[in-house]
Amino acid sequence: MRYALCLLLFAFAPLLAAEDLPVKVEPVVDGKAEAGKDLSFKLRFTVPEGFYAYHKDNPGYSAPIKVEWLELSGLELKSDTWPEAVKKIDEFSEEWGLKGTFDITYTFTVPASAKGTLAISGSWDVQICDDAGCYQRDGKFATTIDVAGAAADEFPAVKLAASFADAAVAGGDATLKLTWTFTKEFHLYHPDNPGYGMAPAIDFKELAGLELTDTTWPKPIEHKIEEDWIEWIYKDTFTVTYKFKVPKAATGELKVSGSYVAQICDDNGCFYREGTFAAALALTPAKDTGSRGPTTLPGAQAATTRSTAKFDGAAQPGGEARLHVTFTPPKGWHAYHRDNEDVGGYGLPPKVEFGSLPGLTLVREEWPEAKRVEYGDNWAELEYSGPFTIVYVFSVADDAAGNIPVHADWQVQVCDDVCVMHKGSFSTNVEVKAATTGPRLDSHGFYLDFDVALEEARNTGKPLMVDFSGER
Repeated sequence: MRYALCLLLFAFAPLLAAEDLPVKVEPVVDGKAEAGKDLSFKLRFTVPEGFYAYHKDNPGYSAPIKVEWLELSGLELKSDTWPEAVKKIDEFSEEWGLKGTFDITYTFTVPASAKGTLAISGSWDVQICDDAGCYQRDGKFATTIDVAGAAADEFPAVKLAASFADAAVAGGDATLKLTWTFTKEFHLYHPDNPGYGMAPAIDFKELAGLELTDTTWPKPIEHKIEEDWIEWIYKDTFTVTYKFKVPKAATGELKVSGSYVAQICDDNGCFYREGTFAAALALTPAKDTGSRGPTTLPGAQAATTRSTAKFDGAAQPGGEARLHVTFTPPKGWHAYHRDNEDVGGYGLPPKVEFGSLPGLTLVREEWPEAKRVEYGDNWAELEYSGPFTIVYVFSVADDAAGNIPVHADWQVQVCDDVCVMHKGSFSTNVEVKAATTGPRLDSHGFYLDFDVALEEARNTGKPLMVDFSGER
């Protein structure tokens, strides 16, 4: 039989590594996408000389090319067009082969609301054969497509593409790569930058139960502006790697999405850019069993605590900015008040660590009232059993202006019969604008700009008093 013959040829074929018979797969995009219209996207395959890959409608025994989409950013697949195959008929079967370099064209419908940059990624699986035997090759591809319009052509531009490095197994680890690209001659900053530039801030909106365990930024470039002024920067493009723990109960495909705020600068000035990103993690069966059935774990290990952060509104220089941070524990679980230990409780309160806060100083926290639950003599807990909001109050510097990004990492202990520590982060920004358009004054009524004060003295004929003590 033909099938048995194919297996026999494969068994006696030389064992060759993927690099000895490479299959190249390259995404090809012509031009930009247009919201609400169709988009043609090509995958260009190149198979080794003398070998064939196989058409999707192959009537024979050889496996056709298989493509799975991991991220489409809302694109809807409409159709696919395959090249004409070479048809070979022998006494056993008919095979439809594809050789050399060829394109498979996919037609997508672009969402009417699309804008900015769309990320596309997927995986491929190809069987290549010659008369001596067959070999299996697989891999992944990823690219981005700009959507035509003002949002996509904004200058200077910042783009963010998200993709997982490989498929994962439930209970294992997953690696997410966020790749930043931006207008040449401009730069972004490292989180530990000793200068004034602020690093991009990421806010994960959807994690599908994934737990962030580590973040790795590449080594930055030292940009010396003055003797005592050094900035740690990135040019053109760089990739930040995020490590996640996959829940043991996870099944199917896990979707991750979020938003970002980035400060992009050159030597003449800085701009703020914001946008969104998304990626999907494919899960494969655990290797030790070959298959994986559904698993149910207690609530907080299968779910996660969520956070949202929002300022009251615009703030004024010299005033206060109020940030409302709402935590939502998993249903049936509870978190704890900061004074829990004072009533004899053991549960740990939420811990929030803010990153760089240029122009802001945290002055106090306002916690909502918690329910006191008695568990026995000298043992009580101050608990939150549903969403609760902590208000963080910041003083705003007298000379603050514009949008100030705020990023924080947090950890929340949630408990039922057992306790679990959940971790996460949030990012937002507050706009600082003066109440009037007149000269900027500090809290004592003194001018903040020497040149403005000097001009005012000349115009009014009043003497200019200067205190060189450094306090005013």
